[in-house]
Amino acid sequence: MSWYMKTLAALTLLMTATLAMAQQPMSTNATVTTTTTTTASVPATEVSGNIVSYNATTAILVVQVPDAAAPVTYTTGSSTLLVDYASAPITVDFLQAGLPVTVYSTAAAPNAATKVMLMKYKK
Repeated sequence: MSWYMKTLAALTLLMTATLAMAQQPMSTNATVTTTTTTTASVPATEVSGNIVSYNATTAILVVQVPDAAAPVTYTTGSSTLLVDYASAPITVDFLQAGLPVTVYSTAAAPNAATKVMLMKYKK
């Protein structure tokens, strides 16, 4: 048998052994661990009104809500989502007095805005 035939036979044996091992079932002694994480659902609150003021230094947004005796003050931060009415991201430069907004927060922190949606731009 030539060197070429011996090499071909060895490769054929190797491939056959590899395929046979790949088709063998895995050990049934394997341990599977499942972890389940449950997150409590915190209801969101939604308030619509007009911006009274926004202070970028203190990150305080003041909104006048219809039928409310006094304006509502919200804190904003880096995690607050700022979007327009089409859900496109905006910057704090768009938060100007007199513009209509909808402010979203959680029941756990009702004065910490999670999302501010600007309903109209001032050009």
